[in-house]
Amino acid sequence: MEHKNREYYLDWLRVIVVALLIPHHAAITFSHLGDAYIYSDHQIPSLYYFIQSKFLNLWFMRLLFLVSGFSSFYALKKRNFREYLLERVKRLMVPLCFAIAFICPPTAYLMAIKTYHFEGNIIDFYPEFFEGFVNRYLGWGHLWFLAYLFVFSLILMVLLKILQNKIAYIEKASRFLSEHIFFPMIVIIFLEVLLRPFFPGLQNLYSDWANFAVYLTFFLLGYLFAFRKTSTETILKYTRLFGILSLTLTIVFIYLNHRIIISEYHFAKYEKMLLALLQGSDEYVLVLFFIGMAKRYINKRSPLLLYLSRTSFALYLFHYLILSTVIYGLLKTGLHHYVIFVISVLLTYAIFFILFELVIKRIEILRYVCGIKS
Repeated sequence: MEHKNREYYLDWLRVIVVALLIPHHAAITFSHLGDAYIYSDHQIPSLYYFIQSKFLNLWFMRLLFLVSGFSSFYALKKRNFREYLLERVKRLMVPLCFAIAFICPPTAYLMAIKTYHFEGNIIDFYPEFFEGFVNRYLGWGHLWFLAYLFVFSLILMVLLKILQNKIAYIEKASRFLSEHIFFPMIVIIFLEVLLRPFFPGLQNLYSDWANFAVYLTFFLLGYLFAFRKTSTETILKYTRLFGILSLTLTIVFIYLNHRIIISEYHFAKYEKMLLALLQGSDEYVLVLFFIGMAKRYINKRSPLLLYLSRTSFALYLFHYLILSTVIYGLLKTGLHHYVIFVISVLLTYAIFFILFELVIKRIEILRYVCGIKS
């Protein structure tokens, strides 16, 4: 895309979501509400950690898949299927393989020492890591997004290949969505109610059907929204309504989930379905609310955006290794958990940008893996 036509708000949203991964993963260390490499010795019943985890989980990865759908539309305008596939392999599978070999093992090594009392150096740990790849050491960890996005890109290619002589069907679907912006919410609700109670979420591609179906839907929606400019105009039109609905639904969703946690109440399946209905409604309006706000207020090119876009993918790859190392050391100090949380988040940002300037952007293989252009 030329600069004058580029949708800069999509770049800003990508940068913001990746940056939010650091406080999100830091909070899990203390809340124990999710997978982390390093946990505090005791679960901290903090309302802040709970709200942050539940709120971000509602929308930020779904938003990233929607943005990726937009990006795929623009990428396919400039590339044929073969070029798009090669670009997906380069940008997704090469970094994933690199990370599984060189980033995930040292991060899991800290987990092995603290949680499983592993004795030995990092070289000794490699066979242990691959032996307990899924069951103990979180597999590909936070890099599951790359695997899912690659599979979704393949699915999109197959669909477009089937419909390449029937472009009118895509145009009709895109027009329908632009005129009936709340219709996808019905689809999301249906998927959440049908699948979430039975597949709560473990990003392994083969038994994670709730996340797989919902994330794929957001990805395809991003492509269809990008296909027709009036879709984003419709989102802008309803942004205030999306904001009111998302605020109301989020308060109810977090309240009910918090009551479940503190009362240790076990929901029946129909009650889980009601929660899934609430979640499906909320996640859709939240994602579209942030799309509308970003389009309206931060659709601007700036030197800061150019720099952060250049560093964003490297931050995604390396942040959990840096964060886990910092938290591993800080937990030994006996400081209050909120102090450790704040220091670890700020230190992770600082260490990353120092490493980026001094190391990552200066080594050819790291530049290639992180997609850093000259």
